[in-house]
Amino acid sequence: MDYSRRVGKGRSLQLVASLVATLALAAASAQAAWAFTVNTTGDSPDLADDGRCDANAAVGRQCTLRAAIGQANADPGSSKISFNLPGHGVKTISPGSSLPDITEPVEINGYTQRGASPNTKRQGDNAQLRVVLDGSSSGTGVGLRLLADDSLVRGLVVDNFFSGVVILGTAHNRIVGNFIGAGPSGKEFAGSSNAMVLTEGAVGNVIGGRKPTARNIISGNQFAVLLQDLPGDAVTERNKVMGNYIGTDRTGVGEVGNGQWGVIVDGIDNTIGGTKAGAGNVIAFNGDFGSNDGVAVSNDASNVGNRILGNSIFANINLGIDLGLSGVTPNDPKDPDSGPNALQNFPVIASAKTSPGGTKVKGLLNSTPGAPFRLQFFANPNASPDEGKTLIGQTHVMTDATTGDAPFTFNPAKPVHAGHWVTATATGEGGTSEFSAAVEVER
Repeated sequence: MDYSRRVGKGRSLQLVASLVATLALAAASAQAAWAFTVNTTGDSPDLADDGRCDANAAVGRQCTLRAAIGQANADPGSSKISFNLPGHGVKTISPGSSLPDITEPVEINGYTQRGASPNTKRQGDNAQLRVVLDGSSSGTGVGLRLLADDSLVRGLVVDNFFSGVVILGTAHNRIVGNFIGAGPSGKEFAGSSNAMVLTEGAVGNVIGGRKPTARNIISGNQFAVLLQDLPGDAVTERNKVMGNYIGTDRTGVGEVGNGQWGVIVDGIDNTIGGTKAGAGNVIAFNGDFGSNDGVAVSNDASNVGNRILGNSIFANINLGIDLGLSGVTPNDPKDPDSGPNALQNFPVIASAKTSPGGTKVKGLLNSTPGAPFRLQFFANPNASPDEGKTLIGQTHVMTDATTGDAPFTFNPAKPVHAGHWVTATATGEGGTSEFSAAVEVER
């Protein structure tokens, strides 16, 4: 037996194993998140891009939020920013100007602060937020501007900026569990001019979510949620706004309305709400400053495929849903016209009657011939024209290939009280319609 050859082979295997281990360690290090803990409400920048968050050489390590974002930007890969501000109760960080743009993936987690906790309620919001970003001293400053994909912002109060949170041309960011404009109590008018802006090709971002922990309160601002396309820029598309309270306080019923629109959509294939449990937003009390709408799709024929589903939309100054910012858009035979959401025709409810056997809603959708549509039905406690407070169910129809007609009969799982009112929307390939005219439920 050639012992020397066996030893050589063993050493070779050891070298290979060592090399594999080294490469694995290097890969793990490259993927590991940098971690920075904000421990002061000051606003100084970091002293040096050295992987250590320190804004004051004279007194221990002082990590401001501005310094933490600066270090996160300087370090490759993802970072995590947590909070350990001294003392109890709400802590306020008051930037003197815009915070640094976020240029690398980062998780900013306000729930790490002492006493903070996320919402656990399906109805209402019992989140306790302890970190406030107050832009009162920032002039026309921006609170958080995301220029990197795959970031997460949660558990913060963002008030009094020109723009609270901006997602600029990036993808797959999540904004969850924050109070944007409603103060730490979730009941205040402390908003920004623009609460949430997704623009310049923002794609696949999520504002809120289906779980109670993901709910944002976006209230008390001038503009609440803007999905915006600017001329010459990439399209803002496939973003989701779901599970939020937009214009209400933390109870979901009290008024802390946004002065302009609740949600304004300028882009394609975006979703406001959804069809699964927990996806719908509450969008209410918006539009005081300009007689504006709950949800509006901007007046551009390229803004199509936007779905507005499963929301509770009520008590807005103008329409619940407005295609083109122009008031009610009349239906047209076979729906050949173009415009925002293809100016989708709405259903026409002929009757709504309640008996001991339940409620029956009958009517007709006339739209694109030979096409499938999702019809959603809503109950309202009063006439509340062109809005829908409580989703009572949905059905699917196919329009006739020649006439474009689709008669429907809908029986909600729970009866609707006589004297209440019913509305409906239609969603097809072009997007969601405005609400139908409200029809009173009779016996």
